[in-house]
Amino acid sequence: MTDLFDWKPPRDETEPRTAVISREELQQQVLAQIVAVMARSGETGLSAIQTARERFPGTPNGVLMRAYSIWSTNREEAWWRALEDGVNAPTVRRALEGPKP
Repeated sequence: MTDLFDWKPPRDETEPRTAVISREELQQQVLAQIVAVMARSGETGLSAIQTARERFPGTPNGVLMRAYSIWSTNREEAWWRALEDGVNAPTVRRALEGPKP
């Protein structure tokens, strides 16, 4: 239910529509959806870009490349985190210190 103070008369369809969210917010939301599809692309057996291209037909290559870059960076960061979490700290410390004389 809307507040009476927020009520507006029905919009005349000849009026131009106004954006509810900013252009940047819209772009971020669209990119997030494309990245999410790319993240699930391994399930389809297709490449991340091909999966996104099929799911979002007509999307410009530049947008797909931006989404791919975000997806790839996220994968790389996850790989580094997994590597860091999986490495035994004492082993790394000994390796950095070098052999004992």
